[in-house]
Amino acid sequence: MLGRVIKDLFVHRRRAPEAMPIHAVPGDAPRYYPEVFNVQNPAHARSIILTPEAGLTTEQRWETETNYLAGAIGKALLLDHSSLVLDYGCGIGRLSKALITRYGCKVIGVDISDSMRQLALEYVASDAFCVVSPEILKVLVSHGLRVDHSIAIWVLQHCPSVSDDIALIQSSLKK
Repeated sequence: MLGRVIKDLFVHRRRAPEAMPIHAVPGDAPRYYPEVFNVQNPAHARSIILTPEAGLTTEQRWETETNYLAGAIGKALLLDHSSLVLDYGCGIGRLSKALITRYGCKVIGVDISDSMRQLALEYVASDAFCVVSPEILKVLVSHGLRVDHSIAIWVLQHCPSVSDDIALIQSSLKK
């Protein structure tokens, strides 16, 4: 099953503490701050999703990395118009939009942030896309929803219970 889950592309990178949803104080249990992902507009969302680094602006990273990842994902998963992809932690739909545009696949986005989900509908603007909360995904999976492929890009490091999120992703995949 994990063969069809593209592993999170997490690389330890420096981010401003206010942009991190999980904070740990020595001696205390880590605390989760999901409000970090409550965004006001697409520009604010982009600044949370991809921070400037290595001399590149958020916009430069958005353009370069999105195109690269969409190509690599499409090639690895052999995406086409009949593919159903789960974009776990979709944010405002950066990769969902690119995959739909490039391959004509259908995408179900999942995000914990209501504001990101609302912006995703506007940003992706496609009948081949819908977006739900993790709670709704659990219900859909319990009623038999299965997808062909799942991606989780820059998201698992933000999850307070990574094993639960991976289990949910796995349970959504066709056997």
